[in-house]
Amino acid sequence: MKKWFWVGVALALYGGVPAWAAEVDAPDAYELYEKKQFKAAYRLWYPQALKGDSVAQYAVGVMLMYGQDIKPDRVAALKWLHKAAAQGEEQAMQQLMWLYSDGKYVAEDKAQARRWAEKLEAQGDDLCVK
Repeated sequence: MKKWFWVGVALALYGGVPAWAAEVDAPDAYELYEKKQFKAAYRLWYPQALKGDSVAQYAVGVMLMYGQDIKPDRVAALKWLHKAAAQGEEQAMQQLMWLYSDGKYVAEDKAQARRWAEKLEAQGDDLCVK
C-alpha cells in the first residue's frame, strides 16, 4: 500500500513532527514515526534509502539531522538530504534551504540557501523565501 504525505518544513526544523511527502514502499514507517517509534521507522526507511528511494533518503536525512531516537550525524544527514534533493525531492530541497539559511544545525550558508530557493522557485514551489 502506498500513501502520500506532505511535510511541514518549518515544523520539522523547530521540533515538530514532520509529515513525509511522497510514496514510501514501507507504508508502516510513517505510522511508526507518528507513534514516536523512531528507531523502528528508521529501520524501515534506511534500506529504501539505500535503494535510491528519494522519500526514504529524505526521511533518513531528517532523522539523522535532528537525532530522533538515533545518534545525530549532521554529515550523513546532509548526504542523504542532498541525494534526495538531487532526485527532485521537493521536501529535501526545502529542508536544505531552511538548514542553510537558519544556520542552527549546519553552518549558515546564504549562497546555498539561495541556490535551493531558486531551484524550488523554478519548480513553482510557493514556500521558498525571497
